[in-house]
Amino acid sequence: MDVSITEYAVQRGVNPQAIANAVRDGRITRNADGTIDSEAADREWEAHSKAKISAGPHGPQPKQTSVPATEPVAGMMYADARALKEVYDAQRRKLELEVRAGELISRAAVERAAFSRFRMIRDACMNIPARVAPLLAGERDEAKVFQILEEEIRRVFTDFAETNLT
Repeated sequence: MDVSITEYAVQRGVNPQAIANAVRDGRITRNADGTIDSEAADREWEAHSKAKISAGPHGPQPKQTSVPATEPVAGMMYADARALKEVYDAQRRKLELEVRAGELISRAAVERAAFSRFRMIRDACMNIPARVAPLLAGERDEAKVFQILEEEIRRVFTDFAETNLT
């Protein structure tokens, strides 16, 4: 079907200037009457677009994969680097919002609190012998000794769970 440059631009969904440039550069040929055979022009457009994409402005380019990079790599395309930067920025803003909302606390604070709590349980367990030795020394019944030890150990862990350790 023979059409004008403007009509062909509408069919391709591009600016008429892009079609005029393609005709000027010889990427699309016109009929003798100045019209464009849209089917032939489509084939020419695709052939030249593929050649241009594979050659690139600075010679042949390595084939790009469709998997987005998760960290900067050498030879990364600008658009991919920009997209990666936007992802990092969005993640950073989300973390800042969670910190302000009180949903996140610092790792160092958690580590200090855990160290302190487990030091308390260690100390409480290490003090069991000093607390129960007098009771066990006078006991001859094995079941009673077991019961005393078990109660003391349960008390330590119950206090730990209820944060009553001192």
